Amino acid sequence: MGGLFAPDCRANDDLGETPPLSPFGSRADAFRYLFAFHRLTPSSLEEFRAAPREDWDRWIIVLVGAPEPLARLTTMPLEPTDFVEKGGALLIASDDDWSQFVVDIESGPLGVLDPREAYMGRTSLPLIDDWNLANPDAQRLTQGVDTIVMNLPGYLAGLKANEWAVGYLPPSAAIGQRPLRGHRPVISAGSLGKGRVMVVADQTLFLNEMIQEEDNLTFALNTVAWLIGDRSPQDLHVLFVKDVDVIGEWVDPRFRDGSFNLPGIEELIAVANSLISGLEDEGVFDEQIQRVQSRLPIVPFQRAVAMLTSLFLLLLLGWWLMGVRARHLPRKRSRRRKERAQPVPLGNLLEQRRTDLVGTGDFTDPVVRLAEQFFCHTLRADVHEPKMPPVRVRGSLWRRWKRWWQLRYLWRLLRRSSSRPVSRREFRRVQILVGELERMVRDGSLTPVDSEPSRRTGQPGKSSV
Repeated sequence: MGGLFAPDCRANDDLGETPPLSPFGSRADAFRYLFAFHRLTPSSLEEFRAAPREDWDRWIIVLVGAPEPLARLTTMPLEPTDFVEKGGALLIASDDDWSQFVVDIESGPLGVLDPREAYMGRTSLPLIDDWNLANPDAQRLTQGVDTIVMNLPGYLAGLKANEWAVGYLPPSAAIGQRPLRGHRPVISAGSLGKGRVMVVADQTLFLNEMIQEEDNLTFALNTVAWLIGDRSPQDLHVLFVKDVDVIGEWVDPRFRDGSFNLPGIEELIAVANSLISGLEDEGVFDEQIQRVQSRLPIVPFQRAVAMLTSLFLLLLLGWWLMGVRARHLPRKRSRRRKERAQPVPLGNLLEQRRTDLVGTGDFTDPVVRLAEQFFCHTLRADVHEPKMPPVRVRGSLWRRWKRWWQLRYLWRLLRRSSSRPVSRREFRRVQILVGELERMVRDGSLTPVDSEPSRRTGQPGKSSV
């Protein structure tokens, strides 16, 4: 495979000016800066679509966050294996479920039951220090790395996940209080065809909030150099996607002109509320109160005073936060009404609706449109009928049962049988499910039943479901 680092680049080199970090920890400014340090060229989706397949060996694709499937992202009949086998380098870093590749990501959130295996004793931050040095790629990726820290990661599954394993979760890794069994890899990397691929079950490893903790920065620098391999950085193109946004510049232009606005009071209050809720769920307040009580003399009066003082301070903090929110909300809402009253350019309507949906956290309408598109355009079924259209599924008994329940789930979404909101993660899962069902329709393993259904139609496990 060639050396770990690109020419004239080493892990202990001076990175020059400190990479700019935004106030939002979920951004990837520092990780993007490492690509700029190697003098790589950011590219757009249009450039990737126009690139011939024989030139894919000069491309690097980075998917960080909650990535779209490559075929849907590029609007091309593209599978990740096609891109990698032709010489491309692919990095997938996400804690969302991902089953579009030979390595599957199983979502967490995972923590550890033993505080000694956690960063600063916080069981939500597992420390990764168990490396598979039998993997040559793991040796290159972990050069100069002793320990990295992750934030509630998932884990990897599949044959290639263990064959390509780079790092493993601690032995006490658990989902809630349910410990995981076995040696679960959390990072995998290896060669496939002419290319190479790396899968990480946690995107926070490369985000602003975590990249400067432990040896995360060194690992990230090694990752960029490993993606380059023995190729010349000047000849490479990088398609960098954070969630669903394609990065066009390594350094955000808002840092140059000073137009990067700080979050408003509502965002700050929301962050403070989520932080306090997280600390309460972890029992930090109870632990601190018990620690203070243990240091006090065993006098009931003093303990009562300490408890009442803590309660009073918490009530005072809540009253202050509610007062700040009450002072700012009316003016904010009136401003929004004025903005709605003004004519909105047609090109911004879709972006405004997407922003509203993300703001409310309800993705019911997009999910209903996905389900309607599948039943109307793919199956050519009448969605106004009260019953789900009959279909025929080829395969084993388990596969027929599974697809029948998945179709029934889509049909219930289409009919809006439930009034609960649809989360962003569920929206991602529905996108992946619709893509799988569309592929089954194309290869003929899922077909609609045109004739009158028999008495067995609609029962899973039969020839028709």
